[in-house]
Formats: sequence, C-alpha cells, structure tokens
Amino acid sequence: DRSTTPAFNNGFEFKDGIDLRTEYEYDENGNLTKDLNKKKTAIQYNCLNLPSRVMFANGNSISYLYDAAGRKLRTVHVLEGDSVTTDYCGNVVYENGVPQILLTEVGYVSLT
Repeated sequence: DRSTTPAFNNGFEFKDGIDLRTEYEYDENGNLTKDLNKKKTAIQYNCLNLPSRVMFANGNSISYLYDAAGRKLRTVHVLEGDSVTTDYCGNVVYENGVPQILLTEVGYVSLT
C-alpha cells in the first residue's frame, strides 16, 4: 500500500531560513560558531569544546556552566530580558532555586 501522507510530516526537510552566501561559521576546532538559519548569531565554547553561550538575533541567549569533567551544572536562559536559571545538582533539577524535578533510575518525578 502507498501512503499519501509523509510519515514524518516533512520532518526531514531542510528549511533555508536565510538566503546568504555564508550562513554558517566554524572555529579552528570545528565547532559551529554561527548558524544564521536558526538565528544563532554567535556560539562560544569553553576549553572542553562545550558550548558556553549561544546568542540569538533577537537578543535572547543561553549560557551553560560545566564542571571540569564536562557535566552540565547550570543553564541560564535570557528571554526578552527575563532570565531563568536551571541548576543540575546530582539527581535534583532546580529552576530559579526551587526544586522542580527528581531524577530516578526509571525516569523522573515532578516536584511541582
């Protein structure tokens, strides 16, 4: 039988969000530093080549903090001037200092 609808609803189709000659830039380590199709104007990396900050064309940003082994400790989303800080402390995830999620071996428990 032949399906008339795409199984993934065009999920694999590339959408060219901007029509420029250079839409992507990379650093000397091969890290993507700019993706204008996704409106990422700058992507900065730490010494472990993990993203430390992503800046968007609309002024929003995401910052990441890791420990020396590369485990993510904190994410800060700045959206339209407001910020949300997410801390990852062992198996507990905090949002703006308030426990939100308890991670378990079989999933997670919402604490809100």
